[in-house]
Amino acid sequence: MADKRDYFPVEKPWRSKTIVSGISKSGERTMLRAMGFLPDDFAKPFIGVVNSPNDMIPGHSHLKELGQYVKDGVREAGGVPFEFNTIALCDAIAQGHGGMRYI
Repeated sequence: MADKRDYFPVEKPWRSKTIVSGISKSGERTMLRAMGFLPDDFAKPFIGVVNSPNDMIPGHSHLKELGQYVKDGVREAGGVPFEFNTIALCDAIAQGHGGMRYI
């Protein structure tokens, strides 16, 4: 039988409670459980970790590993990390054409 916390997670004081608290958010909890989250994770703060790793810019090539360290630190501090990507811009690649005006 499923743990009662699966259906009625602990009310948490963080803004991320709006994603998973209450019976109406059972679908959201189901999606997160499918990703490996445990019932106890729903009572922790969700922390966004923005990152821009890629293979094209030397200054960004190491960021995947660095992002993992950040996520490990969030977990150690009692949070649940969510990594998401953003674009990576580089002055060296954009020089000499109109795109350099937007860096």
